[in-house]
Amino acid sequence: MRGGLVPLIITLLLISIAIPSYALAPLYEFNFSTGIKTKCLLFGEMEMKGHLSGKNIPLDFVPINPAYFVSTPYSELNSIIASLVNRSYLSAIPMYSKGFATSACEDVYVINISDGSVQNFKNVEIYTDSMPIAIMSGKVDLRFTKSISYGILSFLTMQMNGEDVDGLLLLSDDNLNVEVKNGSFYAIVPLSTTYDTGEEGYAYIANKNGNKVWEGGAGNWVIVVNKNTLPAELLPSANIIVFGGTEKFSVNVKKSNREVNITSLFLDVPEEFTGNGGQGIGSPFNFPDRYAFLLGDILNGAVLLFNSTDELSVGSENYNFSGFGLIRFDSAGFDIKKSYGYISTKGEGKAYLIFSGDEIYSDVELLPVRGFSLPLHPLALWILAIAFFLMFSVILKRKGERKIAGKFPLDIRDDYRKWIKYTFIGIYAVLFIATFFVFDTAFNEIFGVSFVSFLSRDLLLSAVVLLSEIVFIAIAFLMFGFPIRIVVNSFLGFLGFGREKREIGKTVGLLFMWFLFPPYITFISNAFIGIIKDILSGMLP
Repeated sequence: MRGGLVPLIITLLLISIAIPSYALAPLYEFNFSTGIKTKCLLFGEMEMKGHLSGKNIPLDFVPINPAYFVSTPYSELNSIIASLVNRSYLSAIPMYSKGFATSACEDVYVINISDGSVQNFKNVEIYTDSMPIAIMSGKVDLRFTKSISYGILSFLTMQMNGEDVDGLLLLSDDNLNVEVKNGSFYAIVPLSTTYDTGEEGYAYIANKNGNKVWEGGAGNWVIVVNKNTLPAELLPSANIIVFGGTEKFSVNVKKSNREVNITSLFLDVPEEFTGNGGQGIGSPFNFPDRYAFLLGDILNGAVLLFNSTDELSVGSENYNFSGFGLIRFDSAGFDIKKSYGYISTKGEGKAYLIFSGDEIYSDVELLPVRGFSLPLHPLALWILAIAFFLMFSVILKRKGERKIAGKFPLDIRDDYRKWIKYTFIGIYAVLFIATFFVFDTAFNEIFGVSFVSFLSRDLLLSAVVLLSEIVFIAIAFLMFGFPIRIVVNSFLGFLGFGREKREIGKTVGLLFMWFLFPPYITFISNAFIGIIKDILSGMLP
């Protein structure tokens, strides 16, 4: 008897250790495409592929007359300027950044707009500080060359001198590595020479030793770089890049391992891009600083949608967002396209949480009973538990000394019974404690909240999360743990086990809770949401 139980005990322990809760939390395949009114924000670790194409702008954006500079002392510059004489437009990537820095450039020219003078520098780097600029050439594209550990990305419509333009907003405290390409040269022009940006800043050029060889404020110069590709770095802040189109541009987003204060990132966004005039992204993150980390945890590996009634597919089922949407995932891909005059985002992946604005998605099978929808699996399990109880504890209960079928109940020695009892008490104690961490990890995967991770940041919030998890553990026990205990206890009692059967039943019931309940976390959450809605609707006039 003891030899047969040892493999069972080892198996139970291995199962409890080898299967993490994130393997039990269900994942749902989703995809959606946004419409013209939808604002979409991505959160998490990001890898951007493809490139943004420059916007065509009139040549007179450049505050110099090309014909005036066709005979400078520099032949390379003369060739560049000569190529502009017959052009009516240039391709440009305007950008708003706290700081911009190029890699080493072999040949750089600075044209002074005021007096027409030209300076030439060799093997230097170009820097800007708080200066909106445009990078221009006959054709210009921009691509991101390095992933960022955490970022917030959105596409927005903004105005430049009364014209609607498309822009990419990227918030991060990582340096953004980019490469401007497909041009034969690049002109760096302060946006303040043509547009009222409200900011000026300054620029400078440094040699390989880091010494400044040139410095200028906004509005009186143009820098020309004689180079086919221009690697550069944007400083951590709110970076806004204006573009004309996208070319196979996609963003792969996954959950980051970093802790980020989202509200502090949004503080760097200029007011003109966060207004409620309908064209900015808006800022829903007016969140108390004390709990900013909570928002960062929830919006990590996530996409938020505003003003959305777009269609959402989950598996083979189709739904519609009802104004707002939140999807939390481990990883997902987003294709960005410009068509019919607006930016569309197509997202797909596997999600732990899908909130469509009205409810959280759940694939729990329901059984309609007199106007109510009851979860099918717990109901079936309770029916099975009652059947087992009646069969093995009532109908087949031994009367007197006579054994059923000549074998049952089995004769089990008292020392074996004690060994079984205390062994399973120990196993149950370990699994009972582990249950809190299993549910906590499941909550962290689904909702982004964890009492363990909150312990060092806010004890009150950690206690609230723990109490919420205890409520769900209690519900899991009623739905799965208790009926499983009845099944196991009834059958083991028939086999001849005494009080020790309770410890076995409790242990098996816990493991079944781990496996069967995670899909019901979102289902129960929906029930709570419905109750809260009913309460609020009754309170409002």
